[in-house]
Amino acid sequence: MTHPDVGGVRYNVGARTSLSTREVLARLSEIAREAGKTLWLDLKGRQLRIAKWADPTYGDIELDREIVVEGPACIHFRGGGSTRVVEVRGRG
Repeated sequence: MTHPDVGGVRYNVGARTSLSTREVLARLSEIAREAGKTLWLDLKGRQLRIAKWADPTYGDIELDREIVVEGPACIHFRGGGSTRVVEVRGRG
């Protein structure tokens, strides 16, 4: 974590460990603080997933569950791309 190319550390709270989450967070927090790095927490919840991918210009992107979208809205993708939400349809 002390390498200059490392900007921070991410802890996935869903990861299995022999320590309690509280113990892991206390240790990582101390290590990150001493190294002058940021500690990020990856909280496990109902993360939205893409069930079917298509290039937004030519096809539909289907999600793993229904969501409510209040427009106007924009989707931001990993890698920096984004597109406007044109239509939202529920799963039949």
